[in-house]
Amino acid sequence: MPILEPRGGLETDDSAGVTLVKRRARAVESYIAASLAIESLLIVLVVLRLVHGSWWWVVIGFATLKIIEIVQVTVNATIFDRFAASAGNKVASVPRMVVLAFINFVELAACFGLLFTVNLEKLNGAKGPADAFYYSVITQLTIGYGDVHPIGYMRAIAAIHGFIAIGFVALVFARLMSALPKIHSMFDER
Repeated sequence: MPILEPRGGLETDDSAGVTLVKRRARAVESYIAASLAIESLLIVLVVLRLVHGSWWWVVIGFATLKIIEIVQVTVNATIFDRFAASAGNKVASVPRMVVLAFINFVELAACFGLLFTVNLEKLNGAKGPADAFYYSVITQLTIGYGDVHPIGYMRAIAAIHGFIAIGFVALVFARLMSALPKIHSMFDER
């Protein structure tokens, strides 16, 4: 039996299906841990200014692909999984969903921080990599103090960052709201 069988083929009352769901969850958690380790390593290398030359393209490529992946997974989990899975086939619990959403939110800030650090000369007011990550967090939280601001093509990257952050929060909020009946029924059972 393959580890990543499509969810539509799982039955919740099947003990093999439960085992498969647990194996899938462990595989996802391993992938997330490996991804966080790579992101952390890239952040340390960029902050210590150990990335030079064509290695910048590796950082840009990884950060861009990770941003696309986070957006794609969030959209799929919120919108398309509702159409593909049966009503009784729930893979993730509500607390797991909230924790993974928080991790993804932090990852988005980190990946955009990497993109801003690579283009540090296009951030007015930024003196180093820490200012680029600060700007990423401020942009993602839609605070925007104005002490650091982008110029040139980085304005478009910052705008994309803001739209992705707002869309991400809206999608996660929608998933949480759709899970409220399940949460309510859990409390009624007690």
